[in-house]
Amino acid sequence: MKTLWLFIVAASSTLMMIFVYPVFSTRNKSSKEFFEISVNISNNSTPFLWPVSSFMIGGMDRFEWYRKQMYLKEKIIKLKTTSNISTLSAYEFEHEITVIITSKDRMGFRVYCRYMDENNLEIGEPFKSYTYPEYTVACQKRFGTKKIGLSVERNGEFQPFPLIDRMLKKPKYELSMCIAPLYGSEPKWLMFIEMIEHYKLQGVQHFYTHIHNASIYDLKVINDYVGTGELEIHYLLERDQRTDDHWQMVHIADCVVWSRFESRWTIFADLDERIYMSNYMGTIRRFVQSVDNERVGSLKFRQQWVLKTEQMPEKYEGEEK
Repeated sequence: MKTLWLFIVAASSTLMMIFVYPVFSTRNKSSKEFFEISVNISNNSTPFLWPVSSFMIGGMDRFEWYRKQMYLKEKIIKLKTTSNISTLSAYEFEHEITVIITSKDRMGFRVYCRYMDENNLEIGEPFKSYTYPEYTVACQKRFGTKKIGLSVERNGEFQPFPLIDRMLKKPKYELSMCIAPLYGSEPKWLMFIEMIEHYKLQGVQHFYTHIHNASIYDLKVINDYVGTGELEIHYLLERDQRTDDHWQMVHIADCVVWSRFESRWTIFADLDERIYMSNYMGTIRRFVQSVDNERVGSLKFRQQWVLKTEQMPEKYEGEEK
């Protein structure tokens, strides 16, 4: 039987990149190297501050370092060109702006970062960058930038997106959750409610998800959680055709940056996956608060299959207010 895993990821900049994009690791590590997880059981959690980040990586300008990794890992020397690019979101960090795209098969393609001020006027000359890792573009920061977009030509058309602030000195949440993209025709509202409420009991404080396909009734329930501030949504729209399940990697690329620095730990799981603490008398949040080994960047849980034999109901059939 195929083995699946659930992940909880620590969101410091280096650890996050090691989990999602192993090309960003500066060490040559064996795939069989594991770290011992030391757990300090206490009712008091230690105040957490993000480490001061550096413009340099491994003694190199970070953008030169990215280019070097693209060559070492993907053997890409000359940047390729494309006729279009689709942007999903943009995040401002202390030393760079990270733009997430949805266009598939775009590893190592040239793009230009385009900067807009508060009056929607372009700031300076476009910055030449490239798509690496997959679905990701790193842009230099530019003073006064309120929106950013990508174009495939230096003076080509682009769609600006507002920057999401990730210049946080400490995380807003100890534990959050990235819910895998919602797609397909089966009703999702009941399972969505059950999942959110289960993880709230386990200490999850905030949720992120992507929607590719959901019914009006599903959205009625989902938007209730958006209204409380517990849930944020990004919608997945794209000119390129792909099967629904191929949105998973877009979701991971976006959500690992979306939650980065806003949450200290982030669960990545599907709509039908639950984590239960079987041999630990406490919640998931209390457990991750107790992990004090700084070399641990992610935790994974072995999955047990439970067979689902019926479709979810389309609507609630009782009395509704």
